[in-house]
Amino acid sequence: MSESAVQRIRLGDLADIASGWSSKRGEQAQVIRSVLLPRDVLPIGVVSIDALQQLSVPAAAERCSIQPGDVVLVSRGSAGAFRAGVVYGVPPDTIVTSNLLRVRLKANGLLGEVLVAFLLTAEAQAALKARSQGSATFSITLGQLSELLVPVPPMPVQQTLAALWRATQRAYDSGIEAARARRELGLGVIERHLTTGWITTTLASEQHHGR
Repeated sequence: MSESAVQRIRLGDLADIASGWSSKRGEQAQVIRSVLLPRDVLPIGVVSIDALQQLSVPAAAERCSIQPGDVVLVSRGSAGAFRAGVVYGVPPDTIVTSNLLRVRLKANGLLGEVLVAFLLTAEAQAALKARSQGSATFSITLGQLSELLVPVPPMPVQQTLAALWRATQRAYDSGIEAARARRELGLGVIERHLTTGWITTTLASEQHHGR
């Protein structure tokens, strides 16, 4: 299938897009909720839930809740790339803040992984920046995001692309974990040397026996 044959549709026709929660004067906090912040949306298209903040919010904030399969986009911040990611696992009743837009895709239209992969392309980033307000900082509204034209390949193609996206994320995670393990091993060796002289003693012993 040629690239020109890929259908493009307004994102607003493919999803329910909602703004995140913003505190208002006079509102009384009533419930404790986990809150997804812009910092939790990583540049590589991953939503991290390892350190979600807990806040006391009014019950009305529950309209900003997210669920697995949702896509979140950082809608305001310092100049740079627009960050987006797919939500896979979050505590029940987790909400998003006002600097995030929640995109809940309709069934059988567009997969979240495909949307995020597109949002991270140079083409989509340029289109978002053209719609955004400000230069030193960026800001894109719900309405502006709704007008973005996104490619919608046939579902079998989307499923293949989504599987590839998940595979690349797993590979990335594995690489990070391996690097973390090597770093901890190296730091452990350094610590033993600095605190016990283990390396110096071991090397001296080996040199002595090697003579």
